[in-house]
Amino acid sequence: MNEFFQSKIFEITSEQLSDLFPLLLLSFGFALSVIGAGLKLSSKFFKIIGILVFSLAITTWSFTFLEADSVVLGLHITHFSRIVGALVSLFALTSFVLFDVSKRYANRPEWLALLILAVMGLSLLPASHNWISFFVFLEFFSIPSYILAGYDTNRERSLEASLKYMLTGAFASALLLMGIALVYLCSGTVDYSSLQGHFPSHILSTLALAFLLVGIFFKMTIVPFHFWAPDVYQGAPMGVAAFLAAGTKLSIFVSAALAFSETEFYLRNDLMNFAVIAGTLSILVGSLLAFTQRSFRRMLAYSGTVNAGALAPLMVLGKETLSSGIFFLFVYGLTLALILSAFSSLLKNRNLDANGDLDPEELNLKDSQQSKFQSFILAAGLFSLAGIPPLPGFFAKYWLFSDLWAQGYRPLVMWALLGTLMGVAYYIRIAGKLFFAEKRSVII
Repeated sequence: MNEFFQSKIFEITSEQLSDLFPLLLLSFGFALSVIGAGLKLSSKFFKIIGILVFSLAITTWSFTFLEADSVVLGLHITHFSRIVGALVSLFALTSFVLFDVSKRYANRPEWLALLILAVMGLSLLPASHNWISFFVFLEFFSIPSYILAGYDTNRERSLEASLKYMLTGAFASALLLMGIALVYLCSGTVDYSSLQGHFPSHILSTLALAFLLVGIFFKMTIVPFHFWAPDVYQGAPMGVAAFLAAGTKLSIFVSAALAFSETEFYLRNDLMNFAVIAGTLSILVGSLLAFTQRSFRRMLAYSGTVNAGALAPLMVLGKETLSSGIFFLFVYGLTLALILSAFSSLLKNRNLDANGDLDPEELNLKDSQQSKFQSFILAAGLFSLAGIPPLPGFFAKYWLFSDLWAQGYRPLVMWALLGTLMGVAYYIRIAGKLFFAEKRSVII
């Protein structure tokens, strides 16, 4: 036992300690939130702790962006993992502040502890160095996410969302674990670097890659593993939906891209074929279903499936195209948080549950007259998601589609453009109902 703790894995230099500092901050914040929950402290305490912990995590991650890659306690801390840590903390801070969760759940302050755990899991995932740690960190953030999705226990839809998310997530995790087992069976290792050039090409290895993609595509809400997303988007508390939609996609996208790059799986045609087919289906199915929705939050869920479809091939291509995907998900995450925050305010002004839902057809000119600022933010956010210039969403989509075009996936870009055009149609329809009165025919 003593020899184990004296091994080099526990030797930490001052430079390596700076890489661990954001995680130590999050751990300290988790401990404070648990103690505060036990002592039943006021909601103001949790609000201060949440804002401080996430703000300091963002700052400390940002200061280490340009530092060299390091290996500390078995974690591979890279430039990309630091970016993910900072952005995930930013998404958590945005949701925490915009949706004022500390006040809403004043009698149930465990919310903050669960959110910090989810942020830690999402931040650790890109630092994985083998498929086992990938699976462990995936479950690290999944378990608190299941609880957060059903945290609004007064609403039946919230409990239903949590149950569906947990059951389908457990099934996807089992398939991912089966894929990892098959990877080990084919090569005798699950370490990323050891798999380079040592992964055979036969039917069993293809099956292993298929199972790996099922687990990853489930979290990315890529067709045909997207069915849980509309229920979670609609049933989960508004802040949770905003955080999960942005943080989960970003962390999984970067982590999978790094894993496929370091294992050299991205060189395999079967992996790329899976990704292109699933991406194309996601764009088509997501666009059609989003267009027909009579629920604002479910429409946003299917819109997220469309966006994930364009990201699927980039995720498999490795490190070369990571920058455009990260920028796209950064813009998408902040835009979605603003949209849901503005929508929640509109629901409050109608004396409805702030975590509820509404048929987009029920929005009208009266909403914008009563809440001009919120309506403007909602419309601007929807136009940004649609990719209308000069909003940030346009530049994010342009960079993303340019990378896909440069890599030779031109048919997929054409389908993505078609999905974008359909998105413009249902986004503009919602904005039009907010700012323009309906013309009524007069019968004389």
